[in-house]
Amino acid sequence: MSLDVSIIVVSKDDAADLPVSLGSALAQRGAKCETLLVDNASADESREVGRGLGARVLTQVENVGFAAAMNAGIEASTVRYVLALNPDCRLEPDFAATLMSAFAVLSSITRPSLSSSRIAASALVSKLLCTIAQFSVKLVP
Repeated sequence: MSLDVSIIVVSKDDAADLPVSLGSALAQRGAKCETLLVDNASADESREVGRGLGARVLTQVENVGFAAAMNAGIEASTVRYVLALNPDCRLEPDFAATLMSAFAVLSSITRPSLSSSRIAASALVSKLLCTIAQFSVKLVP
């Protein structure tokens, strides 16, 4: 089975929020996703919650900060596309599929020899993705 997108959550003591954020990542339909939790040396049960939900857990031995932890997740991911998800957010069940559809549109209108077409296509997809994100990612109440 080939995967479409890696959904990466960086956590530092976010065990209470992870069931919703990781749950929404693991419940994606219409796209094949891997879900990674990068734990930034949490003192709570974040790692256990992530494993219990079925996420792949990467453990940092010290808090390396968000950017370094996200880079570790990206390096450990196995697919081309990566989606960063904050622990206090959730995804609509079709978010990854919608994202992949947008990338399909981009690749269908992008021609390697026409850089102006790529720029226009990138701008179109960027606007589309911003709209998707605005309506598909919801804060956990």
